[in-house]
Amino acid sequence: MPSMTDEQHKLKFFKKAFKGKAVLLVDDDPSWIKALRMLLDTLGASVNTASDGTQAVQYMRAARYDIILLDIQMPGIDGWDLYAIMKQVCPGQELPVFFLTGLPAPLQTKFIAKIPVSPQRVLQKSLTPWEILSHLEDYLLHLERR
Repeated sequence: MPSMTDEQHKLKFFKKAFKGKAVLLVDDDPSWIKALRMLLDTLGASVNTASDGTQAVQYMRAARYDIILLDIQMPGIDGWDLYAIMKQVCPGQELPVFFLTGLPAPLQTKFIAKIPVSPQRVLQKSLTPWEILSHLEDYLLHLERR
């Protein structure tokens, strides 16, 4: 029997880790939403998408999410302000938020200083959807142990 490639191992891991997980994607870029949603759907996740902060807050009031991928720069309510609102809407809940940004590193540092968030939770939009999932690997392992 042929052995599995690294990609096949990762796909198997991601399918196991994402199956049945509730994911909220918040981004004003429809192409990002489409690419990530297609991938997450394929992996068996239950995905809701919001194109703005107001819609995201409505979803947060109605459901609990295992992972939230949140764009930093959006019109209206930006990702940082939305994160603060989410903390008010869901007090006491762990917010599994990963920020997506197209900002260059120096500006990221300035914005990260606004909110106590781990730099590992800030992901570049220049990454492919698969690379983003790879960055979520440690958190996914944490979910798997729940």
